Amino acid sequence: MAVMAGVLILAGCSSNKTPLDNNKVAYAGRWTAADGTYIHIYLDGVADLRTSTKEIRGGKLKLEDKQITVSKGWQRLVYQINQPPQQKLNQWSINLNGIEYVRGSGEQALLATLPPHQFQSPDSFPGKVERLLQQGFQEQTQIPIHGVSCPIALEPKVGNDFSCRLTATDSSTIEVIVSPTNETGDVAWRAKEGLLSLSTLERGIRDNLQQQTGKATQVSCGGQPFKIARAGEKFLCQSLFPDGGKKQIEVTVIDTKGTVRWAIYD
Repeated sequence: MAVMAGVLILAGCSSNKTPLDNNKVAYAGRWTAADGTYIHIYLDGVADLRTSTKEIRGGKLKLEDKQITVSKGWQRLVYQINQPPQQKLNQWSINLNGIEYVRGSGEQALLATLPPHQFQSPDSFPGKVERLLQQGFQEQTQIPIHGVSCPIALEPKVGNDFSCRLTATDSSTIEVIVSPTNETGDVAWRAKEGLLSLSTLERGIRDNLQQQTGKATQVSCGGQPFKIARAGEKFLCQSLFPDGGKKQIEVTVIDTKGTVRWAIYD
């Protein structure tokens, strides 16, 4: 039962990963348990997961012979591998922490459904912009980017702004406005909308909780500065109260303009 809730409107203005070895490719894909909890392992060394109390998106994956570790910021979850991936009829199964997870025969890792991205020629202005955007966006937001698509016919002319689309490794997309700053190809960029500042969200929830309870609290949404907001998406944050008590906070993205709804549960 939700005991506290709120709506926030936020002004939204990792690459420490190791791709799976060839002998670990069988682990790639979305593994789902009977209760709907899952772990999704990507070929590029990133993982998503959801349990009854925890959700991690874009976590760092450590895949060893006997266990799988997914970590992101303060969040960390370890799975013991009781049975490695094996095929049964038309589906694959794996046993983690004593629970069976399955992957249909047609299900592959996300990067298998996203074809390798083809950047435009590095000698062209659009190709240069695509590479600069991928590097700059990842560095500033810590969101791993699969590919960038800019218009083909572009010239580095000040005043000729244009839009490019970035696709993250979790398939979420975002458009950014690119502004040439000189005639030699340097550019500035800004997110059109859809970039959620998690530090702003944490601060807003913390202030709301203090107003409602009269107590100072700490709020963490995973330790990453930003996330791409998708309307209807839900994710978890955590509150830490002065008495040491912890509560889960469910955040729902209302729209890509930065409006969210949150509820804290007993």
